[in-house]
Amino acid sequence: MASVSYQQTATLLAIAYTLIESDRYFIPHYLRIMETHPDRAQPLNTAATANRSLPTLRFGDSGDAVRVLQRLLLNNRYAVKVDGVFGALTETAVKAFQNQRNLSADGVVGSRTWRELT
Repeated sequence: MASVSYQQTATLLAIAYTLIESDRYFIPHYLRIMETHPDRAQPLNTAATANRSLPTLRFGDSGDAVRVLQRLLLNNRYAVKVDGVFGALTETAVKAFQNQRNLSADGVVGSRTWRELT
């Protein structure tokens, strides 16, 4: 499982809230963190989201960060299952996305891939 810091979690939450605006069916359990910890809530600012550090994800990773990645891939018209597991289908979709955006198609989701996805 990829290790995700509080700052990365906040960034992923901001992205997830943005996705909810366009798709009411995507409400994962970790979004409730903001409901149970309102003292940690921060204003959602898409410009700030781009400046924060996001986790590097690759084949074999799992967890909420992978779920957000998969949802972003779905929003970009790549057929992946949102299951939180970075498996072969997710890796293939990431490589296709990277290739389409003229990124290094290595299947690793780093800062450049996150920036293009969001």
